[in-house]
Amino acid sequence: MDPHNGQVKAYVGGPDSLNSSMTWSMFGRRQVGSTVKPYLYTWPMEEGMWPCDKNNIATVTLIDGNGKPWTPKNVSNKDKIGQPVSLRWGLANSNNWISAYLMSLFTPGSLVKLMRSFGIRGQLDPVVSLCLGHVKYR
Repeated sequence: MDPHNGQVKAYVGGPDSLNSSMTWSMFGRRQVGSTVKPYLYTWPMEEGMWPCDKNNIATVTLIDGNGKPWTPKNVSNKDKIGQPVSLRWGLANSNNWISAYLMSLFTPGSLVKLMRSFGIRGQLDPVVSLCLGHVKYR
C-alpha cells in the first residue's frame, strides 16, 4: 500500500492460488480480531477512566445473548493472575481478560454504537465476544 495516497499496490489472493480461484483478500471474510480493542478501550476513557487505572488480572465470565456463560481465554499472561495491571498494559498486551472486564461495564450494543461513531460501516453484531473482535456471520 502506498502510504502517501492509500493505493493498493499488491495483495495476496490466498494460500493456494493453483488449486483455488477464490481471491480471499478481496472476497474472503475474516474476524476483525484484536483490531477492535482500541475502540473498546476508548469507551472507559470517555467515561472518566484513565490509562493508568488498574484492575486485577482474572478470568471474567460474561453472559451471552442466549443466556449462556462465556469466558474468554488468554494465550499468555497466566503468571500475572491476581496482579494489578493498568488499562494501558491491557491494551498493549491485547489481554482478553481485561477486554472482557471492560465489556462487563457496558453493553455490546454500546460498543457497536461507539464503533459506528468512528465510521465503521461493516457488519457488527452486538454480541459479548465483539470485545475480542469476534463477529457473528449470518
